Amino acid sequence: MRHDLSYSNVLEWLISAVRWITVCLPKKIIGEGTITKARQYLGVDIFRLIFEKFTKKHYELTADFHGKSTVIFDGVTGTTPDTKSNIDAFGKPSTGTAAFPQIRAVALMSLTMRCILDFAFGPYVGKGTGERALMFKILNKFEELLFLFDAGFYAFELLELFKDTQQTFIIKISKSLKIKCIKKLPDGSYIGIIKKKFKNPDSVKGKRSPQIEKEIEVIVIPYQLNGFRAARLITNIFDETITATEIVKHYHKRWDIELAFDEIKNRQCATLKGQLGTVFRSKTAELVEQELYAILITYNCIRQLMYQASEIHNKDLVFSVYLRCYS
Repeated sequence: MRHDLSYSNVLEWLISAVRWITVCLPKKIIGEGTITKARQYLGVDIFRLIFEKFTKKHYELTADFHGKSTVIFDGVTGTTPDTKSNIDAFGKPSTGTAAFPQIRAVALMSLTMRCILDFAFGPYVGKGTGERALMFKILNKFEELLFLFDAGFYAFELLELFKDTQQTFIIKISKSLKIKCIKKLPDGSYIGIIKKKFKNPDSVKGKRSPQIEKEIEVIVIPYQLNGFRAARLITNIFDETITATEIVKHYHKRWDIELAFDEIKNRQCATLKGQLGTVFRSKTAELVEQELYAILITYNCIRQLMYQASEIHNKDLVFSVYLRCYS
């Protein structure tokens, strides 16, 4: 991203290695502000369309876990330049004294290709801007997948959404969540019931009405890795041929999305040593959105090339390829 340079100087830097091929290039390719004006003219819609079309065309999801294709949800934040437009649109964290406005985004990633299938973003602060609220904007767009969620995404409403669909989930849950055990299973897991009370929608104002209690049946898998605290997973995978150990091992592939965020923030959008880690360089909210699409389009193109290389050479898309592409 070369945040230390202006747009015109970034272009000069990119073509400097090929200037010797021709003498036809002028000393200065474009004037200051030209790229910014071009970006303003293009707007956001064309970038959104490119992202959506590229995603639909190239990403046929491969089954990787007992006939299901795995996708991963997680959230990420990024800083933007400290301008009035960005402050008004995204806000600053309410805790402490933040120097920059921040944007919050939730992404859905394919495990097999580690590409971003979809994302939703919003202000860092304000009602309805949390990771769960952004997740629900994406969730209904995809069918018959295996979703991996971190504990922060858990909600009873999420389980309800999965109850009557062909979607499958594995979610890490907090130790405070109460689950009633109704049947222990041979592999150490058990069938449990999660209950929640809701306000009666037919209640009359001013009169006390009994709450409605709903319950959902799940498989609960307690486990503990060496050197870590005990944890629990819940899932709606009731297939007895799939063991608890398999599910635990597969769930921890959820960390692959953290690698994707690392690739984007610390390599693709890297800053020079000593610079502030501002991911975005756009000074208006509309151009921040445009830049977000451009970053993800570029990232997905790189992942597509890596995947094609692994297919040609019959190799797994693992860290060896990752290191060659980003070193």
